[in-house]
Parts: sequence; C-alpha cells; structure tokens
Amino acid sequence: MNSDQNDNDLIEKYLLEKLSGEEVVAVETRMGEDREFARKCRLMKTFPEMMSAEGKLEYDRKFAVVAEQEPERKPFRSPKPKTVTWVGSALILIVIVVLIFVFRTNQPAADSAKWVTSPVTDTVNPKPIVASEPEKKSVIPAVDQPVEQAHDAIELINPADGKSFGRTGEIVFSWKQETDSFTRFFICSEIRDKVVLWRGIRPGVREFRVPAANIYPGKFYWFVGTKDVKRTFVVSE
Repeated sequence: MNSDQNDNDLIEKYLLEKLSGEEVVAVETRMGEDREFARKCRLMKTFPEMMSAEGKLEYDRKFAVVAEQEPERKPFRSPKPKTVTWVGSALILIVIVVLIFVFRTNQPAADSAKWVTSPVTDTVNPKPIVASEPEKKSVIPAVDQPVEQAHDAIELINPADGKSFGRTGEIVFSWKQETDSFTRFFICSEIRDKVVLWRGIRPGVREFRVPAANIYPGKFYWFVGTKDVKRTFVVSE
C-alpha cells in the first residue's frame, strides 16, 4: 500500500472519529506542519465521496443521527384576540392618515395661489401667482448614449480547450472576468469525475498557477465557481 493510500485511510478514520487520543493529536500536529496533508483532509471532509464505500456509508449515518437529534421546533401559536384587535386598529389608523395626505396633495393648484401687494400703491393685486408645473424631461435616451449591459458569466480563456501539457511545465489557469466575491477553483478528473485540486479565490483575482507535476497524467477539466463553463486539458507523461 502506497503512502497516499495510507494517508487516505488515516484521514478517513480521523473524520469517522475512530482514532485514539494520541493518534488524533498526531494527525492534527501533522496537519499544521504538512500543507499537502492538510489539503487532503479538507478535501475529503468537503467531498466525502472520496472515502471508501464503507467509510462513506458510516459518514452518512453519523450525519443522519446528528440531524435526528436536533430539537423539535415549537408549533406556531395563533395570536391572542387582544393582539389582533390592536393590530387591526393600528392598520386602520395608518390607512386614514395616508388617505388624508393623498387628498391634500391632490388639491387644485388654484387653491394654493399666493396674492402679493403692488410695490407702488400697496394695494392688493387681483391676479394670483400660481406655481408653474416643472418641465417634463424626455425619457427617451440619446442615440449616442451607451446602454448599460449586464455582466457576462466568467469566460475561461487559458489553457485552451483540449490542450496538452508535459509534467515538467507550469499550467497557468486564467479567466476573463475578475471574481467579485469569494469563489472556488476546481480541477476534476474527467474519467473518474472526482476533484483532484481546488483553491479558494479571493475577489479581484483572475489567475491561478500550478506545476503540472502536481497532477498525475490523464485528462481533466477545470472551472471557476460552477460547471456551467469549463475547459478540458491533458497532462502527459
């Protein structure tokens, strides 16, 4: 059994809480010192499908037991009659106030006309001054004004779809639009349809580099966020 399989078995037992106290301390100490081992732990915890069939079944059962132990929610109690009466009265009062405000706002402009005195004779001027209506602006946009377009989904641009890489080079993954929120970058095996590598991408980042030697030979696909837009590539010997 190779070291990778030994690590997978150890991580599976750790997640299923099958290790002794000393073994748990040893695993957690190694996670703090070995970044690759810590990455495998996070990956298996996020994707329990990477466990063995027996381990995955036991893992699902543990979560099912936890869900059954959640406290039951108290049934909804209808409000007391006094509460309903107070709420109804408050709503009626609000409606009356709104109607009065609307009625006063819609009064004819002549009712609010202002009378002024003549600066020479100081007599009442019989002609009322009525506030003029504001000029209505056209809602039709100018022909030369650019129309705001919705942002497109992330467009993957490198590597090209189906491109092959040797294990001695470095693969640069990039996408056209910068991420505006925290998202995830995934590399998955196309044959096994399992996650091989993933990273959290901070806002404003649109490039990720990884040595091809970190990925075993085969055909893979990668995407940012969701599988709606993805690219395939091949790592050769």
